[in-house]
Amino acid sequence: MAISKKAIIIAAPLTSRKQGYAPGVHVDAVNWRNYFLSATGGGFYEWEIITLINPTLQELIGALRSEWTDYATVVFSGHGSFSKKASSTMLMINTSGQQIALSSLMGYSSKELFIVNCCRNIQRDNFIGFLGDPQPEYMLFPSRITRAEGRRLHESKLEELPDGREVIFSAKIGESSWTGPKGSDFCNAILSMARNWATFYEPKSFLMINGARKYAEYWLRKNIGKKQTPEIQQTSPRPNFPFAMRYGEEIDTRWPVRNVYGWQRRVKVYA
Repeated sequence: MAISKKAIIIAAPLTSRKQGYAPGVHVDAVNWRNYFLSATGGGFYEWEIITLINPTLQELIGALRSEWTDYATVVFSGHGSFSKKASSTMLMINTSGQQIALSSLMGYSSKELFIVNCCRNIQRDNFIGFLGDPQPEYMLFPSRITRAEGRRLHESKLEELPDGREVIFSAKIGESSWTGPKGSDFCNAILSMARNWATFYEPKSFLMINGARKYAEYWLRKNIGKKQTPEIQQTSPRPNFPFAMRYGEEIDTRWPVRNVYGWQRRVKVYA
């Protein structure tokens, strides 16, 4: 049976006319769209991807309610904070300052993956970012399989998994999430892992979302020099959704073991 699915990209860079403008969020939106369209990202069809830039509350809720699906990925990139009163991460979605609790975006699909890139400071936080014009250097996701094959792998794995929800946050409560004109550090890290997955030689066909989160945590710890710790929240039983697709390959035990993105793996050696 075919899996119905959709991807919603919520990008809230705000406006260059106000403090807190985050041009890198535009880059994140394009990178995520490229990922979803690729074989690595599950081969979504164009019409299954909705991109919202500084949406109104009505536009956002309308996109979520547009169609019930078996599976949905919702990505947010922009400003955020954590509300003790609401016991939820709050997302600032537009230039009018409208905020919405992350928890109110849930429950519109049987299987849901949320990837949330924003600050989660408890106090009201000055935006951590850079002003100025964006420098669009977008990611592409080449693969050794076709989009149709990537989609088939994605759907076959989803059928095996229980209904449930996973939420990946770019930072723990009380931490900032860092971004710049070329995109946010977290989105760049986790998407780079998906892109590089297609080139690995190993038996596994799937990079699951928690593995991608662990890599992003490793990359941030090693490269940005600031405390930003991605974390995961999961329902029980834990679904652990697929994040990057490829075909597994035989490993030659004669290949050397090297550190690749924080993991020990055999690396193919060409004659």
